[in-house]
Amino acid sequence: SFKFLCGIQLFFEIVIEVAIMHFSGGIASPFIVLLGLSIITSAFIFELTGTLITATAGVLLLGATVYLEYTGVFEFTSEYPGVSSIYSDSELLFFTFYVYACFLYLIAFLIGYLSGKLKHRLGQLVEANKELRRARMDTDDILMHMRSGLITLDPDGHVVYFNRAAGNLLGIAPERARDEFLTEILPVRARPFGIKLTELLSPGGDRVRTGEFTIESDSGETVTMLLACSFLTSPDGNMRGIIALFEDVTEQKRREEYLKEVEKMATIGELSARLAHEIRNPLAAIRASVETLASDDDQELPKDNRLMKLIIKETDRLTSVLDEFLIFARLKELPLEQVTYNKLDLTLMISEIVAMLRNSPEFPPEIEIENNLDEPLWIM
Repeated sequence: SFKFLCGIQLFFEIVIEVAIMHFSGGIASPFIVLLGLSIITSAFIFELTGTLITATAGVLLLGATVYLEYTGVFEFTSEYPGVSSIYSDSELLFFTFYVYACFLYLIAFLIGYLSGKLKHRLGQLVEANKELRRARMDTDDILMHMRSGLITLDPDGHVVYFNRAAGNLLGIAPERARDEFLTEILPVRARPFGIKLTELLSPGGDRVRTGEFTIESDSGETVTMLLACSFLTSPDGNMRGIIALFEDVTEQKRREEYLKEVEKMATIGELSARLAHEIRNPLAAIRASVETLASDDDQELPKDNRLMKLIIKETDRLTSVLDEFLIFARLKELPLEQVTYNKLDLTLMISEIVAMLRNSPEFPPEIEIENNLDEPLWIM
């Protein structure tokens, strides 16, 4: 592993550094600082525990070398003044080694502790950075995939954020709009958006303002937009920017108009139903009276009897029309069982119309009607 290889390298570094100290003055060598550098290096890899182990290895190797130098196992000569006096006095030699050992352990403890804290802090910063990037990506992803157009502007009117829906509604590429002056990049068909935005942001009025405007789509269709804009302010009250949120409400407007028409038709239907009832009631009374007269055996004129029967028939037909009209007035589909096809004799209908005309007081007597239809003419 990486730490194992670094441990092997540090061990050989310490061996080489102790050897350098042996040939450059032993315990009095100025290269003692190399051991401190190795300990500091280990702190970036092993933290506190590994740093103390590195310091222990350095102290043990240095102590063994100094002991072997003192006992004469290692040939030791040095030109540094005072070295011979140190090695000739065992107590001074031990004290000097003790001070160096304390120095190395102090470095190991301080650097190891600071390294652990630093790594912990760096880990927190890395995690916070990841969370921040993740939150930013999530926020950007949400805003970019909104169905409503979203535009944020700085106080000077330059675009800070421009999502994809805004680009589709206004006909502007989002990457082209950033840092541009909004009114300069609006196409001709989207100019009503700039006009309405300027109108809503005029001095005075509410903090959040809404309004509608219409633009022409790429297909040439008129589209109705609902715009809501508000000011972004800092805690001290200074304006930081502007938020504009808008969406296509064309279908919503159409639904509202449709609901209005449905409500109007329902009102008309209710009124028509009441009128139909009021008309049907007198018809029922007229029909009953004519039926009574037509059934009287004392009638002298046969044609009057025929006219009464015709009145009864036409009354029934008008009642049927009123029944169908009531179904329509209730805004219901005609049930399939009520859809019927009947055979109609045109010859009989025309004969009845001629009879009605001849008996009408307004019919001029000098006009003669000749009806040559004698055979039935059936239609569905």
